[in-house]
Amino acid sequence: MSSMMKVGPLRLPGALETFLADERVMVELIADGKHVHPELMRLAVRAKGVDKVCLITDATAGAGLPDGTKFQVGETPAVVSDGVG
Repeated sequence: MSSMMKVGPLRLPGALETFLADERVMVELIADGKHVHPELMRLAVRAKGVDKVCLITDATAGAGLPDGTKFQVGETPAVVSDGVG
C-alpha cells in the first residue's frame, strides 16, 4: 500500500515510504499472511534490515481456533472467519 501523493508532476513520499527510507525509524509488521502480503514483508526487511523490523500481533482469544468458533473480545461476541479471529 503506497501513501504517495502526486503534486503536479512530482510524486511525494507519504508515511509508508518515509518510514521505510528513514534509518532512524523501526517499523512494525503483523506477519500473519493476512494483514501484509509476503512481498511487502520482504520489501520492509530489505529496506530496513532485520534489526529495524518488529513483528507484532493483533491476536485475540480466537487466534488459532478453527473457522466458525465463537469467542468474546471483552463484551463483544466474535467468530473466527477465514482463519482470522
